Amino acid sequence: MNRWRMRQKWVRKWRYGWLLLITCLLLIFGQYAAGAYGAGEAYSAGEAAYESVDSKADLSTAALGVNDYLDQGQALYDAGQFTAAIATWEKALTLAKNQPQQQAIVHNYLAIGYQGLSQWAAADEQIQTGLTLLDLPRADPKKDPRTEQDSAFVTAQLLNTQGSNQLQVGQAAAALDTWQAAIDLYQRFSPAERALPLARTRINQAQALRVLGFYRRAQTTLNAVRTDLTNFPTSATKLSVLQSLGQILLRTGDLNQAQAVLSEALALASTPAQQAAVQLNLAQTMAALGDTQAALSLYQRAQSQGVPAIQLEASLSQLALQLEASEDPAFSWSAIAQSLDQIFPQLSVLPPSRWGINAQVYLANLLIDNVGIQRLEDLNLSAEAIGQQLAQAISQARSLQDRQAEAAALKELGHLYEKTQQWETALDLTQQSLNLTYSSSTSYTSAQQQWQLGRILKAQGLLGQSRSAYGDAVGQLDLLQNDIVALNPDAKFSFRDRIEPVYRAYVESLLTGIEQQPDAAVRQQRLQQARDTMEALQLAELQNYFRETCLTYQAREIEAIDPHAAVVYSIVINNRLEVITSLPYQPLTYHSVNLEAIDQDALLRDVLTSLHPLSPIDAVVPLGQQLYDWLIAPIATQLEQQAIETLVFVPDGFLRDIPMAILHDGSGYLLERYSLALTPSLKLFNSRPLDIRSSKLLAAGLTLPRQGFSALPGVDQEISQINQLVSTDTLINDRFTKNNVAEEFENNKFSVVHLATHGQFSASADSTFLLTWDGRINVKDLSDLFQTSQDREAPIELLVLSACQTAQGDRRATLGMAGVAVESGARSTVATLWRVQDTSTSMLMGEFYRLLIDTQQPRAKTLRDAQLMLMQNPTYQHPYYWAPFVMIGNWQ
Repeated sequence: MNRWRMRQKWVRKWRYGWLLLITCLLLIFGQYAAGAYGAGEAYSAGEAAYESVDSKADLSTAALGVNDYLDQGQALYDAGQFTAAIATWEKALTLAKNQPQQQAIVHNYLAIGYQGLSQWAAADEQIQTGLTLLDLPRADPKKDPRTEQDSAFVTAQLLNTQGSNQLQVGQAAAALDTWQAAIDLYQRFSPAERALPLARTRINQAQALRVLGFYRRAQTTLNAVRTDLTNFPTSATKLSVLQSLGQILLRTGDLNQAQAVLSEALALASTPAQQAAVQLNLAQTMAALGDTQAALSLYQRAQSQGVPAIQLEASLSQLALQLEASEDPAFSWSAIAQSLDQIFPQLSVLPPSRWGINAQVYLANLLIDNVGIQRLEDLNLSAEAIGQQLAQAISQARSLQDRQAEAAALKELGHLYEKTQQWETALDLTQQSLNLTYSSSTSYTSAQQQWQLGRILKAQGLLGQSRSAYGDAVGQLDLLQNDIVALNPDAKFSFRDRIEPVYRAYVESLLTGIEQQPDAAVRQQRLQQARDTMEALQLAELQNYFRETCLTYQAREIEAIDPHAAVVYSIVINNRLEVITSLPYQPLTYHSVNLEAIDQDALLRDVLTSLHPLSPIDAVVPLGQQLYDWLIAPIATQLEQQAIETLVFVPDGFLRDIPMAILHDGSGYLLERYSLALTPSLKLFNSRPLDIRSSKLLAAGLTLPRQGFSALPGVDQEISQINQLVSTDTLINDRFTKNNVAEEFENNKFSVVHLATHGQFSASADSTFLLTWDGRINVKDLSDLFQTSQDREAPIELLVLSACQTAQGDRRATLGMAGVAVESGARSTVATLWRVQDTSTSMLMGEFYRLLIDTQQPRAKTLRDAQLMLMQNPTYQHPYYWAPFVMIGNWQ
């Protein structure tokens, strides 16, 4: 059998065992496994090893013995028994004595085994040993059957595994270089031989590029892989790459592309095992897209294929979807009980394995958090039964000597005791779990353990120790920033459930009792930590929104930016409003408001109702006074003493949806006294004055109804006024297309971009868009579209969105507004919280640009003066007309 046929045989044999048990299950149980990031890398490295071994057509008797042990070890690895797999592969190493190339192949297997146990140093030692063996002086070629090509292929596989190891320990740049070296070696082979391993390695490279922040390069790499599929020699290799590509697209949140790729893969799947594996991935994608019925149907189809491991995973995934619908009127606890009746027998027959342990832990977590201890009786279950299941998982992990699986089970058992308020036992189990993973580089796991530890210590009244644990958890998450960004928040990973509460718990612990802190230095330190943690949370939220790392600048104190500005951080935590204010040349100030008696949702509804043009013009005043008393009144004297001119808000919670302009001190609105600006974080702020007289401006908009949206007749006048004031390139109606905008940026460097078109800000990046004549510009396209000829040293100075609005009923829609501001690359963005009347908007915008040109005032003051002009017009005195305009970012 020639080399190519042997490789193909091993690819077919390997694909669905490794792929199913490693990649798929880490996606589902990734929160308990060795970092949700990295399943794909281990997967590719594994393929590399198996291809390498079977690529030799002239094996000796000893080598066949090696292969027997490699097969046995592979079966153990696929079953999640990593320690046993390593022991078996060590026997193969003994048989491969005096055969350097065979030894190198075995060392690659061993490296993958140690990666399964998260023992990165041991894995690296195996890789280095394998590479050294391949560099040994060769014997007489006439007596040595090995060829240079064989050695190159094995070297490439070792490099593939090495890249996986480097990425896992945070060396993304080194991993990228290592995978490139592997690619260079693969290029020596024929197109048929190199197609599959080359595609795998490029997919790995795309993951490293994402971690490094090179998202466009990552996308280009993935697109190239998909394009190359037409050159693949067989449908089997094409299927393998399509599935791998679909999985990474799912993990990184490119859901529509993932659906398209996996649907293409499903059309190629011919065996029940192949179909089940792809249906499972496709079901996960449809669930992430919110199409629950399609997901459930696909899970059922996957189960019907008769593949035991997939049947279990599909059952667990269906259960999770059912529990997510607990608020649905059609929800039935009896249906949950029926699902559990199917799952428990499958769990009971599982042999000890990593993925089996994680399945038990995942089920326990669903029951503890999604069902709740009090509702277990409705399912004929008890906390004791869950505890026994977890105890079995712990015993299995110990029998496998799998510290990571043991840590996951111990943590969940500690969580169970936490929920039943057995604090001492909960503390002991959580500490045991931490001790097992303390030296691991998997920071996300440690962060969750520390968060749990902090909760338990807080419940015991040990506030200092609790604060320290929360701080450690946040520190771990900060280290994992890019990894968290790369994860798809809809695919079994919730930012709001798993990440945001950790930051908020730490802030709460820092501020608890701070007013009674007698040491001024300690008080300031804790306030600074709380402020910095909220800044970090705002950034992490935006990064998770895009699944990309936001550009940040060096943090500076407010006096270094603007000595006449103050920054007001509002923090809503557990029915309290915590307010930290940063004043120039002053220590941070703090005050707190008890919101326990306040229905925040009702208050927000009342405020927004009062801002409707049919409400009495002064209906908002008492609500504005209440908000003023909460946020500004305690610091009003200091603001006057400091001669503050601009208030910069970093809002939180329900306050994000309220225009700060309507705050009222009893005699006037806040806007009448101060210029106002919003920023998600001062770390995103980079100041530079704007001289609009020397700026080039692009104005684009729609006046006619398009795609179900109403006409905007005032846009003609709005853009006409701008044209009369400053040099402007104009795209109106049928000329306002995405391609034309791209062409304008290709040929020009614009400092100001004015878009008078319908748009929507939403908590979902996929639902945040700007309307064009021929389609929509999604928020995630703005960076590429606006920066074709731009760069971060000379970005758009001002982006104006004059007809956009936040999505109705979306409590986090302003996240989309901040997302547009960040993704566009603009230093300042003017937007509206709701769609304002055409004529008044046209008047305000005309005045805004006139003042920008004539007065050269700071941007926020210019917007304020334009708003005040509108306020003084008897027709437009109602806050509905002038309040929704906000300045985001650079206010100077």
